[in-house]
Amino acid sequence: ITITITITMKTFYILLFLFQQIFSKTTMVFASSSSSLSTKNTHVVELTDENFEHLTQASTGQTTGKWFVNFSSPLCQHCISLSPKWQSLAKIISTQEEHQESSIIVGMVDVSKNPKLVQRFNVKSMPTLYYFADRGMYQYAPNKPREEEQLLEYVLGGYKDIGNDSNGDGDGQGKMEV
Repeated sequence: ITITITITMKTFYILLFLFQQIFSKTTMVFASSSSSLSTKNTHVVELTDENFEHLTQASTGQTTGKWFVNFSSPLCQHCISLSPKWQSLAKIISTQEEHQESSIIVGMVDVSKNPKLVQRFNVKSMPTLYYFADRGMYQYAPNKPREEEQLLEYVLGGYKDIGNDSNGDGDGQGKMEV
């Protein structure tokens, strides 16, 4: 049995806010744990409604580099489990000599605090991973493995091999307009 529920973005934000208020103690536990979504003391750049365009220049062609961005929530268990791998990926890309010249920057957007970016990039599930490169945006398929090795392979060129997901099979999407 499949049940589909359709809600407006405004309703989504209201529900997200209420959920956060109810579970604020849970959020504090996550924020203090080692598996939190915190970007402090990591190689992950925190992106917000206010700094996203300035830092990424996504709408003008990523002149600041290629960006691999994780749209996630501190209330999402999948996001929390991805966080240490995401931080490890950022460290690999920024510290290993063979990857430093790739100009790839790893970022994260907390969807609970940045509703404009959620709406702009039509984020409907979490975590959602977008790669901004070659004057376009590519979505890392939700059903693909999310280990450092596969994520690294994707940003180092695997994204070019992804076809359009017009059949809806979850294989990701080819180049999309930003």
